[in-house]
Amino acid sequence: MGFDDDWRINRLTLLNYRCFRDLSLDFTAPVTVMVGINGSGKTAVLDALAVMLATVVKELGGESEGFKERDARVVAADLRSVDAVATLEPVFPVRAEVEATLSGRTFTWDRVLESERGRTTLGSVDVRRFVRSVADRARRPTGETSGLPVVAYYGVERLIKVRRADGHLRASRSSAYAATLNPNSDLTRLSEFLESLASQITNAIAFGDAPPRAALAQFAAIENACEIVLASTGWSRPRWNPVTRELTLTDESGETLPLSWMASGIRIAAGLAIDLSSRMARANPHLGSGDLLSRTPGIVMIDEVDLHLHPIWQQRIVPSLAEAFPRVQFILTTHSPQVLSTIEAENIRILNDSRVRVPEHSAGLRSDVVLQKIQGTKPEPDTQQRRQLDRYIDLVYANQGTSPVARSMRSMVEEAMGGIENVPELADADAYMAVEDLEF
Repeated sequence: MGFDDDWRINRLTLLNYRCFRDLSLDFTAPVTVMVGINGSGKTAVLDALAVMLATVVKELGGESEGFKERDARVVAADLRSVDAVATLEPVFPVRAEVEATLSGRTFTWDRVLESERGRTTLGSVDVRRFVRSVADRARRPTGETSGLPVVAYYGVERLIKVRRADGHLRASRSSAYAATLNPNSDLTRLSEFLESLASQITNAIAFGDAPPRAALAQFAAIENACEIVLASTGWSRPRWNPVTRELTLTDESGETLPLSWMASGIRIAAGLAIDLSSRMARANPHLGSGDLLSRTPGIVMIDEVDLHLHPIWQQRIVPSLAEAFPRVQFILTTHSPQVLSTIEAENIRILNDSRVRVPEHSAGLRSDVVLQKIQGTKPEPDTQQRRQLDRYIDLVYANQGTSPVARSMRSMVEEAMGGIENVPELADADAYMAVEDLEF
């Protein structure tokens, strides 16, 4: 039970949970990315994992969460009755089973909601007892060689709000798990933690003392994580402003702005880096800045990891998170071909009607290929311009590419879509006509 022991999810099985009659899903480390159309159940899987991980988080000092009545799968009733109006009835029991590696040991446990008025079972006593022993050992005065993991869930409403610090954060390792499975948490608790760190440093300097090494190391780790994750955005150097009581970032020109002023994409990316690294700092305050990021294990779920990010940043976000937090297993969802093009195929799960598929290829593919082969979407939109291009191409391959009608279509397509440099099909058409001319 030490820092070198892994924490990860290996497998999840669901029964009567939301859109799933039954589902079995394997996960990989260091990352698993789920993809599918809206309604395929990607977020439902993350929500179910959060319920299962609540068994662990509660023993680490966080909050417990169970299944809700609304989590039950619903089916239509009375469909064969001529007189009755069809209704939707919940199906019970709602059940989830997970296999996970916790501090190097593999456990399997389930949680069940038997009825509408029932309560979700707590999970395996053995799991709870083991995690409690890990937490107790780490919190002893002699437990500085023991580490605690990060466990976190970031939903689509994550880290949008940036409020001023307005309270006091518990000065304990268990504070690393405050609201950690709440997918809609904001940056308030993070602001409180950063204010506390900054106060320790400035107060020590004001009294002529050396700043606390732990506070300096924790702030350095947060800055390192931010530098890595935000590398492609041009923003870095997170700082706490004691006057406005807000977090600030500085761009490449030296301009400093509050995080609350940033565009949503930068705010979310910075929030992920800073929130995760600060949770690591709270869980393992005895570690130096280098070890904190490189040695702290964990399980982190992020819904729509590409949210509000420019396509360039979408291609960088997962590799940068893996670089900043190498011991963390990330379980992600996305709609972005730019994200998927950076992920090995074995780490992708395509969800479709309770079936799970792993693609043959992904990493390094062009985004248009990912759209078609993995996401089942035609790269070309169904627009008037595209339909006109298709009609022109049909004329070319019917050996009518030089006809007046085809020439007119070609002119309209070039004007509407920008010519060969934007439409490679036009170059193919020209090459085909050139070959035809040579043959005849």
